[in-house]
Amino acid sequence: MTSPSLSSRKRWIFSSILVLIPLLFFVILELSLRLTGYGENLDLVIKRVVNGKEYFSINRSVNKRYFTQPGIPAPEPADDIFEIQKSKNTLRIFCLGESTMAGFPYEFNVTAPSMLKDRLTSALPGQTIEVVNVGVAAVGSFVVLDFLQDLLPYEPDLFIVYLGHNEFYGIFQPGSALRGFGGRRLTNIGIRLIRFKTYLLLRNIVSSFQNAPTSTGSVLMEQMMGEQKIPYGSPLYQESLETYVQNLQSMMDEAKSHGIPIMFSALVSNIRTQVPFAPLSSTPVERQKEYDSFQLAGDSSFANKDYSKAIVRYAQSVSMDSMNASGFFKLGVALTESGRIEDGRLVLSKAKDLDAIRFRASEDFQRALFKVCTENEVPVARSDSAFEANSAQGIVGSELMTEHVHPNIEGYFIMAKTWFSTIRNRRLLARGIAWSPSDKPDDEFRILAPITDFDKTVGHIRIQTLLHHPPFAPSGAQFEFVPNGDVERIAYSYARQQIYWSDARYKLAEFYASQRDYRRARAECLAIAKVVPTAYQPMLQMADYYSMEGKAKEAEANYLESIKREDNPFARFKLAYLLLHQERAGDAASQLEDAFRLSSNQRFSVKPDAVQLGRYLLGVAYAKLGQFELATQNAQRVLETDPKHAATLDLLRQIQSLRNKQ
Repeated sequence: MTSPSLSSRKRWIFSSILVLIPLLFFVILELSLRLTGYGENLDLVIKRVVNGKEYFSINRSVNKRYFTQPGIPAPEPADDIFEIQKSKNTLRIFCLGESTMAGFPYEFNVTAPSMLKDRLTSALPGQTIEVVNVGVAAVGSFVVLDFLQDLLPYEPDLFIVYLGHNEFYGIFQPGSALRGFGGRRLTNIGIRLIRFKTYLLLRNIVSSFQNAPTSTGSVLMEQMMGEQKIPYGSPLYQESLETYVQNLQSMMDEAKSHGIPIMFSALVSNIRTQVPFAPLSSTPVERQKEYDSFQLAGDSSFANKDYSKAIVRYAQSVSMDSMNASGFFKLGVALTESGRIEDGRLVLSKAKDLDAIRFRASEDFQRALFKVCTENEVPVARSDSAFEANSAQGIVGSELMTEHVHPNIEGYFIMAKTWFSTIRNRRLLARGIAWSPSDKPDDEFRILAPITDFDKTVGHIRIQTLLHHPPFAPSGAQFEFVPNGDVERIAYSYARQQIYWSDARYKLAEFYASQRDYRRARAECLAIAKVVPTAYQPMLQMADYYSMEGKAKEAEANYLESIKREDNPFARFKLAYLLLHQERAGDAASQLEDAFRLSSNQRFSVKPDAVQLGRYLLGVAYAKLGQFELATQNAQRVLETDPKHAATLDLLRQIQSLRNKQ
């Protein structure tokens, strides 16, 4: 007898059940993990309460999605906030990219996005400008694409992207120590899977069996190098270039499909003073001595400023070895020194392209960016041209760069100005908005930054630390910063992560105030006020410093701004004192009554001495207004706590005298 066979329908049902059982298991597991709150929140955008109000905020922990290897820290973005309910007159810009977008070696107030916001706020007086910095160090196009996709639901008016220098060694990039999941498509799929709690659970289980390596003191740049030397035109080079182009196209497609304008920035790098990290030699062994002799002869002629002979010798060496970045760099420098600027620029650019440690995007990447943007009618801000126009001999070097790719303070200023001009000229923001007919002078925007010795010192420490590690210096190189004075000591503490950024600046403000240098004290507070636009404390301190300097008008304006940011009793108490000295008793009384109302809020922690002083001042204010009963009541409340309060006792005598006169 033949055994009965299953019908095709039953076989289909059976097969479906076999597929659905494991799928159902993972669905239940995922839901259970979410309901129990498993793991850290790794969403790019989270909600955060600031001064009792809820905002959207960039999640500083988001890069723990990607940086999971023991011993390699996850670089953090700035935790910029933006409104949950976007108003009609709000323009929201998300700035995406790598460490340059983040503002390395500076941060917060010394970034191109921050400086861009100053210009847009000035040029669009009828608009509320939100410029949200989502730049993160050590990431490439995979992560930036991931971020852009996450930001689509948050009503952006414009994306600005600066991207290209990390396409080899950034997280998930083809040459990175932390490579992707195997090809571009699989990597992009894998990155999206990271959002699932089940994935995080499995990842954490695997990580639990890994031992964290002993710290080597290396910097993140060194840790990210996987394939340390990548020859120009090699398969890995081509893979990185193709990945870059495809991810750029995906970003543009995503933005276009959601009707969101997107703008890219041309890439900038130091080619005039940055020596190639890793020159590769293609010279046959039997001709190496001949190559070296040309190089040495060129070096000797260059040292004697005989640039014509140096050019000849260097040219002979590169004709023998067309892949040696060092030879081309020396030739390029000699050409520029001889006055052949354009020839020098081309040769120096070639030296950068041949550099086998690829922390600077080659011209192939720049051309690819221009090509893809042109094909998609996407604007490119020509930061490269702006930097060249402001560089010696028109070739980007150390005047505007801290090292190989990161601008200095003036460089970031130029970058922001270039982005602003592109946005305005191309009308990339909402149609119909009114632009201011004229720009402020650049110096006014420099003041708005504001940039202080604290920022410069922190930047110096970070750059010198970087320059004392590979690929800039051999392993084992040491940099020891010895602080000189209070300013450098506080900046050093911050750079070593021993103190928070805002606390460091408040300490500096207090130091400057103790020296009666109120201008510098206010600058530190202004930096905090700019970075934390919801905080009332920096405006309060700025007002105090204006008051100490005898600038009553400016002090009043800043007390009012402090109250506008968050209604707080401290600013109202101090403003009342200021108003009393201006014989504005009615305004002072109003401020004091509001201050007492707010003092009951435990969040403010108003000291009893401040309450006592406030009651006394309110008594004075009501006495000046002729409201003696109220004046007496407030004076008596002071005496309930301190029966011997001399000023209050004197006030009561004055009130009685005034009453007798009536």
